[in-house]
Amino acid sequence: MKKLVTLALCAALFVSAATAALAVDTSPAPIAPAPEQDWGYAIYVDGKDTGKASCVIVPLRLFAEHLGFSVTWNGDGSILIDNGILHSRITIGTDMYQVVTSVEGQVGMSAPFSLGMAPFVMDGTTYVPLELFEVLLGNREGTVALENGVISFSTSEPPESAVQIPNPLTDCGSLAVAEELAGFRLSMPDGVGGSDRRIFRAAENHLLEVIYQKGEAETARIRKAPGSADISGDYTAYSDLTSISEGGVQITMKGDHGLVSLAIWTVGGYTYSVSVEDPISSDAMLRLAAQIQ
Repeated sequence: MKKLVTLALCAALFVSAATAALAVDTSPAPIAPAPEQDWGYAIYVDGKDTGKASCVIVPLRLFAEHLGFSVTWNGDGSILIDNGILHSRITIGTDMYQVVTSVEGQVGMSAPFSLGMAPFVMDGTTYVPLELFEVLLGNREGTVALENGVISFSTSEPPESAVQIPNPLTDCGSLAVAEELAGFRLSMPDGVGGSDRRIFRAAENHLLEVIYQKGEAETARIRKAPGSADISGDYTAYSDLTSISEGGVQITMKGDHGLVSLAIWTVGGYTYSVSVEDPISSDAMLRLAAQIQ
């Protein structure tokens, strides 16, 4: 069953929630040039395509809640947007997005992507590119439409096949193959948490992942990618969040009850993450992180 959500769009392509009644703010708006990918909305003048495109910036919570998403601020400054089918964690000031399935027992995620503008906060309201909702709603044709000053969303319960996002990572038979596909090298320990095998996966020119297993059970997961975004894919709301400086590198650690399950850091133009199934001490996580380059 479809429902149609229609929201007013001001002439500057910038919508602001002044009141609960969706009042339009006609103040000047930041409009970012569209990134190189096929994102953004085409700009026409007198019916002619200018060949240019623009991001449309909208208030996050207002649009998310109208579309059935919850919005949760996390202790690390990131924001989780989730409707129980798909979710995304965004970071203020970082133009890097990723969408992950929320359905238990199913796996899948998009490759991290840019939308031409990072999320930002103004007067207590968080703004994001409109295109983010197009992806969160399944990236189906006709999901978002802009016409005659109106933004229209067409949402429906997606079929089961639409819930599982194709995984952009390719299984590789060896570390060398994964490094060639990713376009960079990775150094890491031979084993973590008593593991007896490693699985190597990569996204072309983007990300390299190593999964440690003991039998069929995962013991740890290491990721490396160019840039500085959080690539962990871990959306757990941990109670403990600490930042430790080690050798001039700032390492963010997350966990519960004084133990660490996830570490994230950036160095030399690359971002890293390591997660462990059995939480360990911060000292042990530092020793593990020191072996990853």
